[in-house]
Amino acid sequence: MKTTYNDIFVRMSVLAAIPATVGERSLKPSTSTSLVLLRAQHSRKMEEFEDTVRKGLEELKKQERFKDFDELAAKAHEPAKDGEAPQKPEGFDELEAALLDEYRALRSKASMTETSFEFTPLSRAELEDIVDTVGMEGDIELPHGREPRAQFLSTVAALFAM
Repeated sequence: MKTTYNDIFVRMSVLAAIPATVGERSLKPSTSTSLVLLRAQHSRKMEEFEDTVRKGLEELKKQERFKDFDELAAKAHEPAKDGEAPQKPEGFDELEAALLDEYRALRSKASMTETSFEFTPLSRAELEDIVDTVGMEGDIELPHGREPRAQFLSTVAALFAM
C-alpha cells in the first residue's frame, strides 16, 4: 500500500498506546507478539525515513552557507578554560538557527513523501483480545491526553485490522 511517513509515524503512536494490561486483564501472548511485530515493521520503515533525513542534513551542510557549521559547532561546544564562560564563534547562533529552520523544512517535506509499506494486519481474534483487555467503557490515558476507549479502539481497528 502507498502511505506517507507521517501516516506511519501516527500509526506508531497508536501502537505504542495499546496497553498490554489494564487492571487484571492482559493481552494474550499471541496478540502481544503480533503487536511487537507490527511495531518492528513500523520501526524499520521509520529508520528508512530517518536515514533519508540524515542524508538530507548532510547535503544541507554541503551548501556554501553551512559548510563550516560542524567546525563552528565543535568550537561552540568546547568546555570553558579555567572558569571562563564558554565562547561561541561569532555568528554561530544565527547559523545554527538557519540550519535548524532548513532541517525542519526538510523533515516536514520528507514526512509527506509517499512510500510503499506492507504490514501484517491484526486478525479479528487479536482485535477482540485488545477490545476485551482495554474495555469499551470510560476513558484511556494516552500520551496526548485522555480519550474515550471506544474511540481509541475504533482508531486501532481502522488502522490495523483486516
